[in-house]
Amino acid sequence: MDDLPSQLESFQTQMASLQAHLATVLWVSTVLSFVFALASAYVAVRRGHNPLRWAMLGAMLGPIALVVVVLIPTAKVATKVCPDCAESVKVDAAKCRFCGYRFDQAELVPRID
Repeated sequence: MDDLPSQLESFQTQMASLQAHLATVLWVSTVLSFVFALASAYVAVRRGHNPLRWAMLGAMLGPIALVVVVLIPTAKVATKVCPDCAESVKVDAAKCRFCGYRFDQAELVPRID
């Protein structure tokens, strides 16, 4: 039977190894969480949804949130076309965010994209 100091040294070695493995798992899960948060936010923006909400869901749920944001329908936003630069802006906009054109209330012609 081993003596107590050698058992203690063996236990400390095992604990150090376990801590190293746990640190590796923590770093890998953090990186994967960050990647899924970015991917979910990117897809959400492209589909017209709230990127912050989907980034948080992506960080917490990982691939499940990414699959859900890909499968949900694209958000429809009512837009109008700026007569100066021909860019689409939201119907409620009083000024074009691209060129600064001010819209009159008479020319509000909504368009659903």
